[in-house]
Amino acid sequence: MTTGNLGAVEDNKNKLVADHADNTTWWNWTYENKLKPAKAKTTASSDLDSAFNAVTGGYGNDSTTNLNKVCETHYKKTASSDFSDSTNEAEKNKRKKNVEQFCTKGDNVTLSLS
Repeated sequence: MTTGNLGAVEDNKNKLVADHADNTTWWNWTYENKLKPAKAKTTASSDLDSAFNAVTGGYGNDSTTNLNKVCETHYKKTASSDFSDSTNEAEKNKRKKNVEQFCTKGDNVTLSLS
């Protein structure tokens, strides 16, 4: 396992969407068409990491309510301890799945932790 952050893992660099104004349309579309419908499901609390459940918009400057900022924060989390280890494994798997669903280009993307 790497001790670096998720965004620094070489295999992930071409999968993660950058927090950049050029991607505003992508962030807004992803929120409206992927995350917002996921939040509306009755299983949202069990399917979404608390940070993703708090998102209320696509692209913006708020670190807790804009999808681009929540994803950027997750990119900086340590791949080995924040996404996978023996402590609270279910929550970490949910977090990784949410990043794969709402912060990556394409569908069915799998991020590497090392």
